[in-house]
Amino acid sequence: MYIAIAGNIGSGKTTLTEMLTERYGAKAYYEQSDNPYIGDFYNDMNRWSFNLQMYFLGSRIQQTMDILRSGPVDIFQDRTVYEDAYIFADNLHRMGLMSGRDFDTYMSIFGLITNLVPRPDLLIYLKASVPTLISQIRRRGRAYEMNIDEQYLRRLNYRYDDWIEHIYRGEVLVIDKDREDFVADAAVMEKICARLDRKREELENVYKRQKIVPMLPESFTRRVMAELGPEEGRALCEALEGPAPTSVRLHPQRPCRWSGAEAIPWSPAGRYLTERPSFTLDPAFHAGAYYVQEASSQFLAHVLAGEEVAGKRILDLCAAPGGKTTLYASLAGSDGLVVANEVNRQRAAVLADNVRKWGLGNVAVTVNEPAQIAVLEGWFDIVAVDAPCSGEGMFRKTPEARDEWSENNVKICAVRQAEILREAWKTLRPGGLLIYSTCTFNRLENEGSLEGLLAEAGEEIVESTAFDCPPAWGVVCGRVGPFRTFRFYPHRTRGEGFFAAVARKVSDGGSRVRVPKSRRTIFAPAGRRECAELARWVAEPGRMRFAAVADVYYAYYESQYEAVKMLAESLRVIASGVAMGQIFKERLKPDHALAMFCGLDRGAVPVAELSEEEALRFLRKQEAEAAAFAEGMNLVTHGGAALGFAKRIQNRVNNMYPNSLRIFNL
Repeated sequence: MYIAIAGNIGSGKTTLTEMLTERYGAKAYYEQSDNPYIGDFYNDMNRWSFNLQMYFLGSRIQQTMDILRSGPVDIFQDRTVYEDAYIFADNLHRMGLMSGRDFDTYMSIFGLITNLVPRPDLLIYLKASVPTLISQIRRRGRAYEMNIDEQYLRRLNYRYDDWIEHIYRGEVLVIDKDREDFVADAAVMEKICARLDRKREELENVYKRQKIVPMLPESFTRRVMAELGPEEGRALCEALEGPAPTSVRLHPQRPCRWSGAEAIPWSPAGRYLTERPSFTLDPAFHAGAYYVQEASSQFLAHVLAGEEVAGKRILDLCAAPGGKTTLYASLAGSDGLVVANEVNRQRAAVLADNVRKWGLGNVAVTVNEPAQIAVLEGWFDIVAVDAPCSGEGMFRKTPEARDEWSENNVKICAVRQAEILREAWKTLRPGGLLIYSTCTFNRLENEGSLEGLLAEAGEEIVESTAFDCPPAWGVVCGRVGPFRTFRFYPHRTRGEGFFAAVARKVSDGGSRVRVPKSRRTIFAPAGRRECAELARWVAEPGRMRFAAVADVYYAYYESQYEAVKMLAESLRVIASGVAMGQIFKERLKPDHALAMFCGLDRGAVPVAELSEEEALRFLRKQEAEAAAFAEGMNLVTHGGAALGFAKRIQNRVNNMYPNSLRIFNL
C-alpha cells in the first residue's frame, strides 16, 4: 500500500507520516528539509528557485528508485513529486521567480520521472487556511521559515486546490486541518485509518483477482501421471489447481467459537471452517484459543491416539512453526516434556512465540543440529521427524512452492532427510515410537528415506501398535517393511498433500540412556522470598519449581525441572517452562508468557475484560481508556481468554503487550 501525504508548508505532513508509519509498521519517505539551497531561497527566491527545485527533484528520483526496490511493503510518503512540479515550480514560474527556460527544463525532466513513478494508492491532502499554516510554522520553529511571506502561502494554497480539483487523477482523502486535528482528536485519526483499512482490503482483493499462480512443474506432472496413472494423476493435478480448505485445531483448555464446526475425522480437536477469516483480526487467535493447522497434518493426533503419551518425553526434531509441537504438548500434559528443535534461529523464534501462546509450560525450544541433539541417546519415548522436504504437497496452499521445486531439490532433500533420520533414531529409547512425515508426494523422500533407515538399523525396527484408518477418510495406507505408511492426496482427502510413517524401536531391555555432561550452570534456584512472590501467581504452586536465568524468573513443573535443567546446560535452549518475569522490591513484573500460561492463578491480579474493538486496540498497542482497568497490574482478557498484561497508573494505562507481537498494518 503506497500512501502519499500532500499539503502546504506547515500543514502537518511530517507529523501525520510519522503517526501512520508507527501505527502501520510501514516505511516512510520524508521530504528533505536539509536542502542546501533552502536558506538562500528564502532570502533570494529569484536567484535560487531553480537550484532549490532541482535538488528536491533529485531527491524524488532517489526516493522513486527506493520505492521501486522496496517490494511488498507499506509506504507513506511526505509530499509527492507532483507537488514539486504542479505547486512549487509552477508557482515560482507564475510569480516570475523562475524563468521560462528554467521552468521548461525542469518540467521536461519531471515528465521523464513521472513515467517511472507509481501513482499513490491514496493521496491524503491536508487542506489548511493561511492562519492555521502560520500558527503551525511558528510552533515548530524552523529559523528559515520564520519570515515566510503570507501571500506566498496563499498562492500555494490556491495552486494546491487547483491541482487537487482539476489536475490530479488519483484517489484523494481531504482532511480539513482547520476543523480536523488528527493530533488532538483521536476520532480524526481513526477516520483516516478506517479509509486506509478499506483501501488495503480493496488492494488485497485486486491482488487476489490478478495473482498469477505458477503452472505445475512439467516434470512433476509427468511423474505423477506415470506413478498414479493418467486418470488419478489428472485428478491430483486438478485438485492442486483448486481452492485449499481452511482448518484449525482447538486448544484443549480454552473456549473457542468454532468448537461446533465440522470435525476433522482423524483429529478430535480439528475443525474445518467454511471460509478463511482474517485470523489477524481475531482476538481469540492471539489468545491461543486455536492453532491454524492444515487438516492432513493433524493426522498425527490419530497416530498417537492409542499410545500412552501423557507424561512422556517427546522430541519434535524439525518443529517450526509449531503446529505439531503444540499438538504433542497437549497430549503430553503437565508431567510430560516436549523438546521442540529448529536449526534456523528465525524460525525458532516463531516457534517459541507459538509455544508461549499455547501456554502449557511443558515445552523446551532448542536451536541445534540433529547431530547435537543425538547426544541424548535413548532419552526420548517418542521421536517425531517432520522433515524439511520439496513441498509438493503445498503446491495448492502455497503456490510459491511450485517455483522453488526442482528434481535436483528433491534429491538434495532426500539426502538431508537420511541424515536427520539417522541422528533421530539414536535419541529414541528401546520400545519408543518413531514418526516420520513430509508434505511431499515423491517416493524418494518418503518410502526411499524409510528404506535408507531400514538398511542401517533394520533389526532394531519393529511394527508399532495397529490402529484403524477407515477407507472413508480417503487415506492411502501402505507398508515399507515394519513401517506403516499413510498418504494424503488432495483429490482423495480434504487436506493438503501429506505423508506419515510410524514404527517402533525394538525393546531389548539392555540399552542405557546417555546424556551429555553439563557444560555450564544456567539455573539459579529462587530464594524463599522470591518463591513466595512467584507462588501466588500460579494455580498449583506445590507442583512447580522456580528458578532464575539471569534476571528473569521461570516456573517449571516439578516432574520436568531436572530434565530441562540438563537440556539448558548442554544444548542451546532459547525458551522453556514459563517465563514469569523480573522481581523488583519483592514484587513480580510479569512477563507476557505468564499471562498466556494455562496454570496462571486468575486471582493474582484484577481482570480487565475488553470488548472485541477494545481488544484489537490493545493488540495494536494503541491507547486504552483507563476506566476499563483497575489501578495497578491487570490481566487483559477477551471472551475470558487472556491476551496479556496492562498496568494502570492513575489515568494512564501502560500496555505491556510485546512489541514483536503487536498487530501492524490492519
